[in-house]
This record gives sequence, structure tokens and C-alpha cells, in this order.
Amino acid sequence: MTSTADGGEGAYFRSIEATFVALRGAPLLLSPEDYGVARDWYRRGVPLELVRSALAEVFARRRKKTDPGRINSLRYCVPSVEAAIRQRMELAGPPRRPPTRSDERDLQERLRRLSAALPTTLPERASWAGRILALGGDVAGI
Repeated sequence: MTSTADGGEGAYFRSIEATFVALRGAPLLLSPEDYGVARDWYRRGVPLELVRSALAEVFARRRKKTDPGRINSLRYCVPSVEAAIRQRMELAGPPRRPPTRSDERDLQERLRRLSAALPTTLPERASWAGRILALGGDVAGI
């Protein structure tokens, strides 16, 4: 995940604070602990839009309650933001890395063993073995 806050940590926090205050509907300065929460998200590279979206969901759910009361701390929203972070990471899947020479050797060795393991009674065995070995030709396309 990468941060979308080009203005640095201070701009990231001010944007979260402005979103929080607007959603709350009443002025409030966030506490040093709240700043620490936002700083952690910034340093972890949590996109600002993800935080804003999660805050909006928290406030929307809160408004649906019969006696909603006011949310007075960004820390109240932490579980929802963390859930959104986990969800985004799950949807993104593991990070991709470019194949290395070691990957290429491993692939070629595995393909060699697979082609050698073809049954000797397989019709057109040599043709199938050749096709399997040819799969290792474009490791960069993995």
C-alpha cells in the first residue's frame, strides 16, 4: 500500500482531521493520541482515501443508531479503518516480484523432471516432453 498524501505527514493528518470534523458536524481538535493513530497510518502507507472512506462508514453506521451520540476521538474509528486496510490487502493479494535467475533455474528443473516423469507408454511422449520443456523459455512472462 502506498500513501496518497503528497504533502507529508502534517498534510495527511490535517486532511483526516478535516474529514473527521466535517463528518462529526461539530468542531473538535483531535488529541495527540489521535495524531499518533494517523501518524501510524501514514508511516504504514495507508492511502488517505481509504481512511476517509472508512471514517465516512463509521459515522454513517453511528447515525443509524437510535441514540447515536457524538464520536469524540479518531481512536473510536481505528477498528473500522484497520478492517478496511486488511480487506484491501486481501483483495490485492501478495505483492508481485520480478522473476529471478533462481526462479528460472527452479522452473527449468521442475519442467525437466515433469517431462521425464511422463509415462513411457504415453503416445507421442517425446512431443509432449518437448512441449513441457518449451514452457520454460519465457520465464519473464510469469
